[in-house]
Amino acid sequence: MPLPEKTWRDLLRERLDDSGERMRISRELNVNFSTLWRWVAPGSTQKPRVAYLLKLPELFPTTQQGQIRHLLAEEYPEVFPTTTENAAREEEALVAIPSLYYQRVLSALQESDGLSTWAALTLGLKQLATQLVSEREKTSLYLMQISPSQRTLYLREGMIYDDQATLPFSGSSLTTLFFVGSASAPAEAVLTKKVVARGHGELAYPLSRRGKVVGSLWMTTQASFGFSQVQCQLGALYASLFSACFWEKDFYRTDQLSLVPMPSREEQIKWMQQMVGSGYLYSVIDPEAENEKQLIDLETRMTMQGGCFHD
Repeated sequence: MPLPEKTWRDLLRERLDDSGERMRISRELNVNFSTLWRWVAPGSTQKPRVAYLLKLPELFPTTQQGQIRHLLAEEYPEVFPTTTENAAREEEALVAIPSLYYQRVLSALQESDGLSTWAALTLGLKQLATQLVSEREKTSLYLMQISPSQRTLYLREGMIYDDQATLPFSGSSLTTLFFVGSASAPAEAVLTKKVVARGHGELAYPLSRRGKVVGSLWMTTQASFGFSQVQCQLGALYASLFSACFWEKDFYRTDQLSLVPMPSREEQIKWMQQMVGSGYLYSVIDPEAENEKQLIDLETRMTMQGGCFHD
């Protein structure tokens, strides 16, 4: 017997199960916890005030707002005169890459200097984030590229959304650069050339072209949020587009890879920051400048630092 579809009360109750979300929603609506629980209690038919109903969709991640409006419109058509067809179109629009972004990426890739790939990837992450991430979710987006040694994947570009702060960073900075190895989700995605999901809050997409792979789009978020079907589809679309941003020479056959275990990301970044701060390491590396020796040297150092640490 199929499970009944979730109502807006069910979805709101899921958000309220997280203490941080509960406090935020209470503050945004200026209502106490008991009022919120009365709305979402099993079997509840209590109708919130119109002002609260109109505000509710804004309190959800962007990718869920169309669904919430649709569910509210079914129960309160006098407040939300949105048709089912309009709601479906809203959701469909979320699973598409804007044409303006395509134009910007193509323009970036037409540049002859070494910044073309970097510019295209940076633009892509920013655009993906605008469609994927609610400003209040703790979410990370990483583009991991296979290293020249074919033993690890290293951070190419990334963005972290944490406590309403956006922290873009680049793998060219040693204070944020890290490697992942054989036990990681990106490595599994690369080796299998399939999407890898671990739990509710981790997805890794292979970046492939004509049977070869260059790296992985790696997305993580709080398990309490997870990734919706719409977000999963978006990730797949952008992974395909990111694959087009790399040079042909950057791609490898899977039988060329010999991935090894690596220390945790936190351990690596801590060590890198200490080495840079002490002057033992240079602070910047430029993958576009063919600095393969620097990358391999760092990767070797990190492998030696690994000991009993793994991904």
